[in-house]
Amino acid sequence: MRFLLINFILRVPLADHNVNEQRLAKSKLKWTIIRPGGLTDGLLTEEFKYGSKIIKLKGSASISRANVAAFMLKQLSDETNVNKSIWLYE
Repeated sequence: MRFLLINFILRVPLADHNVNEQRLAKSKLKWTIIRPGGLTDGLLTEEFKYGSKIIKLKGSASISRANVAAFMLKQLSDETNVNKSIWLYE
């Protein structure tokens, strides 16, 4: 099922997404791409995991919208993750 979904249905949107990320990476802008897990309506806990290195997760990763928003707001004053793509999950 995953093969069908990714290779046929999402092939064009994913290719477009990758091209846009490459353009952003080549630009002179300061950028951070946030890649959250599945979004939930959970509460703000500020307890989550994040990073820029590729990892493998078991099951489906998720995170509350409130925690994603808190993380994004913190990035406005923290330059640690500038010019990186960051995964984020609880």
